[in-house]
Amino acid sequence: MSRKSKGRGGHHHYRQAVPAGPPPAVATSPAPHHPTMAAQASTPAGATASGALGFTGGSAAAGSSPASPKSVTARAQDVAQQRAAHAWAVIKKIETCPAEAKKDFGGHAKKLPMRIRAAGLGQALAFVRAKAKAKEGKRKEGLVLLLQAVGGWVLPRLKPDGDITGTPALASDDALIHAILGGDSIFLRRATLETLAYLEWLNRFAEAEGLGDGDDTERE
Repeated sequence: MSRKSKGRGGHHHYRQAVPAGPPPAVATSPAPHHPTMAAQASTPAGATASGALGFTGGSAAAGSSPASPKSVTARAQDVAQQRAAHAWAVIKKIETCPAEAKKDFGGHAKKLPMRIRAAGLGQALAFVRAKAKAKEGKRKEGLVLLLQAVGGWVLPRLKPDGDITGTPALASDDALIHAILGGDSIFLRRATLETLAYLEWLNRFAEAEGLGDGDDTERE
């Protein structure tokens, strides 16, 4: 409805009446759906939506955190302490053996790392096992114990559920050789690294206890 009013000069003006009440709603069309924008909008502040950035995996699980350098160092120290404890128990055992066995054990243990690096773990162990055969048919106790000690430490370490606590285990003198023959290159590499790490402790304790002093293993 309009109202008629008379203005200056006798001209009539028509004024549109404005109805009372709220303005009419303006119809709007819905915004187009965009999956990326929707994902970003639903993501809390400070977080990242994996689908929004194209990540399909590799993100940390909720509530998880990466291992700290201190925890990794602590685990490495634990393993080193376990190696040392196993090696020390073996040294205490060989000290109860005759003098010839002590000499064989200390001399071949000292040279074993060099033989491993030169010929490989399998051949180095086979060499020691061949030397363990005495002329009289009896096996050399010191060399048999050396092979049993290395296998007894390394084989459980390469198994996820291996038990390396408590009394140090002694494997059969050819157990590690058979495992190498039946394993792959990854197993051989891991076994080699673990054997060398173990021999560091074994030789350190053997030297401290005077085992193998003045040995003559190369001429046997």
